[in-house]
Amino acid sequence: MFWADKVISKLDPQIPQVVNDSKTPSGRAHVGSLRGVIIHDVVFKTLLGRGFNARYIFGVDDYDPLDELPYGQDQQYRPYLGQPLCNVPAPPNSGATDMADYYISDFFGVFSYLGVKAETYRLRDIYRSGQFDAAIDTIISQAAKVRNIYKKVSGAERSPNWLPLQMVCQNCGRIGTTEAYAYDGQEVTYHCRTDLVKWASGCGYVGKGSPFAGGSSSRGS
Repeated sequence: MFWADKVISKLDPQIPQVVNDSKTPSGRAHVGSLRGVIIHDVVFKTLLGRGFNARYIFGVDDYDPLDELPYGQDQQYRPYLGQPLCNVPAPPNSGATDMADYYISDFFGVFSYLGVKAETYRLRDIYRSGQFDAAIDTIISQAAKVRNIYKKVSGAERSPNWLPLQMVCQNCGRIGTTEAYAYDGQEVTYHCRTDLVKWASGCGYVGKGSPFAGGSSSRGS
């Protein structure tokens, strides 16, 4: 049996299927980044060939922070370490809207060459449109349960006030350096720490703001 046929063998053909993948566009992608793209494309095409109603969607994790410097571009990008990739400027004269757009456009160009026909979406649009708002409220309202899951799964101990999201700092624009610790049902209080991570330094600002419509990213720090 072909391996992709085996993967889908237990699926009900009457139920629509979605194959979902994503990429953090923090630099030029190496050839190994295509492994998941090709595997998922084969599964998707096998589903279609077996009569399934299927979609292949591919997300751009452009709300992730810039946590490393692209080769040879230290001077340009160092000031933006910790900021969401979609807020970091594109290389000069590139024509791209931002760093994330620059690198993912290059990657998607390879999709076309390989015949991969995935529907694409960008996390910036999902966050800013408010589509994640209900989920964000649920997860930070149930932060104690999330902390317990972290402990059971990985043994990680989280502070009793730790919240499972990071805010975009209203002072310096960084997301990778913020630690959220209080939620009143409307706004989150956070600290942009200078020592939270090794690859970026926060500004020290303590602020309060809405985690909705793009004010945060629901990613564990």
